[in-house]
Amino acid sequence: MALTHRRSTGPRRVLSFCRLLGFMAAAMWPVVALAQTATITGDVSLLYRPNPLAGITVVLTDDHGTERGSQTTTGTGLFSFTGLPAGTYHLHTQNDLGFTNEAYDDVLCPLRCTWPFFGTAIVLAPGAVFHAYFVLDRGGVISGVVTDAETSAPLPGVGMRLIGLDTSDPPVMFETDIESNASGAYAFRGLPAGRYYVLTQNALGYADELYEDVPCPGGLCFWVVLSGGGTPVQVALDGTAGGRNFALDRGGHVTGTIIDAATMLPIEGACVYIVHIVGEQVLVAGYQCVDATGAYDVGGLPAGTYYAVAHSTASGHVPELYDDIPCLLETCLRQPASVASGTPIVVAAGATVAGRDFALAPGGTIQGLVTDAATLAPLPNVDIRIVSRQGGSALLVASAGTDVAGAYVVAGLPSGTYYAYTRDVRYRNEIYDDIACPGGECPLDLLATTGTPIVVTAGAVTPGVDFGLRTDVPPSAPPGLRATVANYTVTLSWDVPQSGPAASYLLEAGLTPGTTFISLPTADRHFVASPVGPGRYFVRVRAVNVYGPGPPSEEITVVVAPSGSDGAPPLAPGELTGWMSGGRLTLVWFPPYGGAAPDGYVVDVGTATGVTNVVQMTVRSNALIYYGVPPGFYFVRVRAVNAAGSSPPSNEVLLNAGDLPAPPHAPWNLYATVLGGTVTLSWGSPPWQGPVTSYLVRAGSAPGLSNLAQFDTGNTATTIAVPGVPPGRYYVRVHAMNALGASVASNEVVVVP
Repeated sequence: MALTHRRSTGPRRVLSFCRLLGFMAAAMWPVVALAQTATITGDVSLLYRPNPLAGITVVLTDDHGTERGSQTTTGTGLFSFTGLPAGTYHLHTQNDLGFTNEAYDDVLCPLRCTWPFFGTAIVLAPGAVFHAYFVLDRGGVISGVVTDAETSAPLPGVGMRLIGLDTSDPPVMFETDIESNASGAYAFRGLPAGRYYVLTQNALGYADELYEDVPCPGGLCFWVVLSGGGTPVQVALDGTAGGRNFALDRGGHVTGTIIDAATMLPIEGACVYIVHIVGEQVLVAGYQCVDATGAYDVGGLPAGTYYAVAHSTASGHVPELYDDIPCLLETCLRQPASVASGTPIVVAAGATVAGRDFALAPGGTIQGLVTDAATLAPLPNVDIRIVSRQGGSALLVASAGTDVAGAYVVAGLPSGTYYAYTRDVRYRNEIYDDIACPGGECPLDLLATTGTPIVVTAGAVTPGVDFGLRTDVPPSAPPGLRATVANYTVTLSWDVPQSGPAASYLLEAGLTPGTTFISLPTADRHFVASPVGPGRYFVRVRAVNVYGPGPPSEEITVVVAPSGSDGAPPLAPGELTGWMSGGRLTLVWFPPYGGAAPDGYVVDVGTATGVTNVVQMTVRSNALIYYGVPPGFYFVRVRAVNAAGSSPPSNEVLLNAGDLPAPPHAPWNLYATVLGGTVTLSWGSPPWQGPVTSYLVRAGSAPGLSNLAQFDTGNTATTIAVPGVPPGRYYVRVHAMNALGASVASNEVVVVP
């Protein structure tokens, strides 16, 4: 199985480290031969052979997941792919006949096989014949009828949506969509055993619902699911969960007009958001732009309490929160406290709330020029960003690009104080006024404390917010340097520098950290060297332009051996996910991205985060199927292994067999702001599983470590300020806690006070 791939974006430069070092490399003579083709045959049956299944589509993909053909099984369940070149392939099924789908070999797909490259790879030599067997289950069924709640008449054409529940942490929301038929009936077929949420999503003017009879404001049932609403539907293999019916209410409406406060005329292109607050989230329930008379009508709203926000992106008017509260869209649409300061709009089922009118006033304007600091030539197409400061953080509120004359205009700003900066990979970026950003990139954390205030008055222009960017400097360091090793071939690639145009690149390699015994120029962001002598190399890359080479990237270690693994364990696998279907566990993950090739994987299972006290299992491919999982909750990680040792663990997932009480799901969207020595952490509360009693904050000196700090917040607040943090570099994560333990970790952030 080929574990890593690169798609070329241009000509590749292939050089030999050994030749450049003066080593002798064996001559390779081209051999022209008539290639033999290979064959994959197989059969598909139900439960136990011989019960052949006809009409099942079998899809063939290469090791990138690209489809290379499909076959439909015959009356005897057979399929065949012939004339295949030697290589690595994958197979999966797809059908609408009521059977579950699988990837070869025995990897259950949650609904459809959207990840065709998971499972067992089929490696074909020239002339080989391989036979693959699929044994599919007869799936379960969820069915019901959709009607008008008032008249009981059937509702055809209502979109029906299904979301799988028994998934890993973070939740993987497996979805599928159908529509109700002329009789209002619907049916989901071929479902793996498990629990599902069923919901509607319609454009017929009815208020959408989540089963059982839970309204979804604006059709946003997904957020209701994450908040723990709704009744899951349990499905057994070859079983039918019928009678999951929906009686939809006609949705309410909010109507009004949007006009110019000075002229009293309609504002062309003005639009309104109808929003509501769910927990700590502001969710958009409806959105519509005005017609020629300035009128809007947002319908399909379930009974509830809403708020309205009007804006006009092109006209330079200040957005408003109803009633008559000037605001920034970033606050009116994202911050619950700001939204709650508006006038509530209470909507009854099927009723219309009229007269929610807006008269928008002209906003303040910031304008300026962006030029080359040395030549004063205008710089077109430079991105200018405007921020405001709130609660010690910088909040991005507007942006604009420069024209051919280097001029820009940012309009529609409420009265207040703002800060400006540039964001363009071609130049060294700055914060107004003339403050160079370290490394050429201006982070929002820096904007929270640095910059010259720009005072804006609504209806007035603040001119002269100019930038003179240096273009006569080398590029910044290229990020993301990575390597793959296959026998004696090393493939290196990296990303575009954050600032400064790069005309070419310079690779540097040494035999000890920080040293350089050879420098190799290349025009592309990838480089292939073959053959490379066995050994351990320390590699960096610099971006180069007419002003010289920039600083080096972070250094990586490349170990070369015949197997690509001598002395170097693999890197960690990625994106581990899993789901339960009855007692059947399916785990899938991505192979390591770069580094030495693994020979296999070890799956670690424990009853607490980071613990392996249940079982360790060794597998060859990037999937695991296990039958008969006992009821309970399990924390799972995967490590790649080879002769040199084990990789760090993958991300961790939490799986619940039997729907038992369990620790919470992980917090999400952790981010940090730094103001002096105070670090403020904020995150999203976990979705549905388990009550949260407090949060556990962990910080380490390297990714995944907790050697610098660890403390329980003692409450359920999702923001905490930590004063007096010493200077340093901290890798921070947050776990949700309850009586059964800590959750999987949130995303990790790097904090530098």
